[in-house]
Order: sequence, then structure tokens, then C-alpha cells
Amino acid sequence: MVLTGWAADVRNAQLPRAIWVFVNGELAHVGSPTIPRPGVAHFLKMPLFQTGFTFTLAVEDTNNLKIRVYAVSEVGLASELAYGPGYPFL
Repeated sequence: MVLTGWAADVRNAQLPRAIWVFVNGELAHVGSPTIPRPGVAHFLKMPLFQTGFTFTLAVEDTNNLKIRVYAVSEVGLASELAYGPGYPFL
């Protein structure tokens, strides 16, 4: 399964230090935003260009998955990302 999105610490105008992906309550992936998303930077009106991420998750069964994604700030605070309409994994 491929998980894509973007993350930014908008309050402090910083990129997150890490992104944690939990699948069914278990930490399944740790990564960081490394993909340029100039549209996001333009929308936020902040020079945060590499907010994007794409992670490949090894999941055997996509039925009844619960996937939660958190961004971790430079000071170690974690915030759950907002999910788009119809996000099926809550």
C-alpha cells in the first residue's frame, strides 16, 4: 500500500522532524517529508517546500485497516494529520 500526503508545523513554520505511521495500533513506519510540494508552500504562504511524503507500507490484508499518521515536531510534540474527506482507514 502506498501512503502519500504532506505535513508541516504551520504554527512554527517548520517541517516536522519525523512522520509516524501506525497500522492497527502498531508503529509500522517512520519517515520524513522529503518531496517538494510548492503548491503547499504557496497555499501556506511559508517557505516550506519539502512537505510531501510517500511511504510504501507492507500490508497483507487491506480489509479492516486502521491507519493513523502523526507528525513529530522538532521539540518532540506529535500531532495527528488531518485526513481528506472519505478517508477509509479510521
